[in-house]
Amino acid sequence: MSSKLACALLIFAATIAATSASQAAWAIAQGDDGKPIVSRQYPVEGGARAQALRDCAKYTQNCKIVLADPQGCAALANYGTKSTKWGFGESHTKPRARQSAIASCEAIAGAGQCKVVHEFCGM
Repeated sequence: MSSKLACALLIFAATIAATSASQAAWAIAQGDDGKPIVSRQYPVEGGARAQALRDCAKYTQNCKIVLADPQGCAALANYGTKSTKWGFGESHTKPRARQSAIASCEAIAGAGQCKVVHEFCGM
């Protein structure tokens, strides 16, 4: 393989890796109605936050960011389909994010009442 081709392939691979990593930021907003709004795959956390707030404001008032991260994992736990009370968890791994979301939800609902209903990683 020629050195020019090897260099081109290396640059291409680095560009792909940088693009994938840079599209990882996410944010979760919540307003008066209690429903979480997730915004994912943004190059920077600020973009994810802004979009989550815009999307939340379409449905309810007094929206605020409850979690945001440039790369980590998140989990959302709830204790019933009609509940507006949610637990949120954030970590660098899904299992730890799940544990945190369950603990956050159970602080509201009581032990054994919650389940994770959505999880993802920005990486």
